[in-house]
Amino acid sequence: MMKQILLYGILFLYGSVWAQQIPEDAIRASEKIQKNAIRAHMRYLADDLLEGRKPFTRGYHLASRYVASQFEEIGLKPGVGDSSYFQSVSIYKNKSTVSGSLILKNNGEIKHLMPGRDFLLVSEPEGMESKEMEIVFGGIGVQDPSLDYQDMENLNVKNKYVILFYWHPDDRSLQLSLKHMDNQRILRLKKAGAAGVILYIPPNDQPKFTWERFKYYFSRERFKSTYLDLPVLLIDWEIINFLFHSAEFSLDSYVNGNALPYQYHLNASLNPDIQIETDYEISESLNVLGYLQGSDPVLSNEYMVYTAHLDHEGIGRPIEGDSIYNGAYDNASGIAIMLEIARAFSELRVPPKRSVLFIALTAEEMGLLGSEYFVNHPTVELENMVASLNLDMFLMEKPLTEIVLLGEDLSGLGPLAHHVCQKLKVTAVPDPLPEENIFLRSDHINFVKKGVPSLFLVNSFQKSTSLDENTDVNYRWLKTLYHTPLDNFREDIYFEAGVTFGQINFLTGYLVAELKDRVHWNFDFVEENSR
Repeated sequence: MMKQILLYGILFLYGSVWAQQIPEDAIRASEKIQKNAIRAHMRYLADDLLEGRKPFTRGYHLASRYVASQFEEIGLKPGVGDSSYFQSVSIYKNKSTVSGSLILKNNGEIKHLMPGRDFLLVSEPEGMESKEMEIVFGGIGVQDPSLDYQDMENLNVKNKYVILFYWHPDDRSLQLSLKHMDNQRILRLKKAGAAGVILYIPPNDQPKFTWERFKYYFSRERFKSTYLDLPVLLIDWEIINFLFHSAEFSLDSYVNGNALPYQYHLNASLNPDIQIETDYEISESLNVLGYLQGSDPVLSNEYMVYTAHLDHEGIGRPIEGDSIYNGAYDNASGIAIMLEIARAFSELRVPPKRSVLFIALTAEEMGLLGSEYFVNHPTVELENMVASLNLDMFLMEKPLTEIVLLGEDLSGLGPLAHHVCQKLKVTAVPDPLPEENIFLRSDHINFVKKGVPSLFLVNSFQKSTSLDENTDVNYRWLKTLYHTPLDNFREDIYFEAGVTFGQINFLTGYLVAELKDRVHWNFDFVEENSR
């Protein structure tokens, strides 16, 4: 209810600006978005020729050149120094082998923790100092009285290992997660001089996130756009419980949300006696950027940003005889629709006041690395990016009558998108999976970290306990075809839904680019290192 009150309040405050008629020129341009063009783009990008568009491969390079040629044909200017459509993205590829043990002491009792069985190496340190160091408990590692978290108040972490929850236990509050994302918590501890971080998974999350799943992930080749040399360990829950046997409170009780100390000094220490061998190399991939110059002599220095990731997973484990993960929906659909949005902007008789930047991002499937690299190496000043709209995996299985506006109550973008949806007779509905915090899991979130207001529009669906002909078609697709080689291009895709989706995103971005005053956040949650 409070969310609705807030949204309607914002609509009332800004209604005089946003409730005006959308200009006829913008409506006319939006009608230039064509289903045949979306079909053609998707057919090429999801073809076996491109072998799943995995970064560093010939298929990805073909895809990136295709997008650049489309940008040029549309009339977008090169987005990298006005001379190139390509931003080279440096990505660390590494695989670590750990031998030896961690010597854990707790009230005189000693345990030798073995790699793989008892702990996993999450970060990429060159080594760990063989020295006995104290262990302290830091809750979730957040110091924010406004959210009633004071985990780090007066907690001395210098030369100590700090135990943290792997993620936030309080229903993964979106506001908390936005203000204190996992990597930011760890970087703050590194800056404070911590010897390392110990993460653990609460038992109520282990049915979904098993030890074997994490062991597989952290033992394989991994990719990063930045290099973290602080030791970060994931330690088995039973070992964590061993550390708290003599504590004055039950860690199980803390996991279940009961009020407990924010921090705690344990009578425990850790002495790494391990060797780390890491094979790594730096590879280069490409972001593809083009922009439309704005018409206002002052506001044209600001940018409305559209993003869509170009990569997918390449060639992998075969299913039903197919080993090419073509990613037709994930995310040839987003790229195809973004290209049509760019074309619609080029059809305007008068360009919008602000400039519009379009970015086809690499390495989203490797951990949002292309967008992370871009916001750390922006081609235009971050403070001049007024908003971002991200297009990722839009399903076109049925007519578009409902849409989910993820992040709608976080900034002025929400009311704008609501206004456009009403104009196009599409109903904005609540997130069907709020517990998943999907807003945190695509490329726009790296823009959010830097303070750029962002909105992420996704399909609606009805959850079901069965997967049969009566199951919502979007839900059935997500449960059976997502991230499989069966995400293929089909001629019977309902491309008209992609047209409507493109129009919503186009008109929302157009209104942003035309506003006299830029949109703002509704909450003061932007991290201190943003912008």
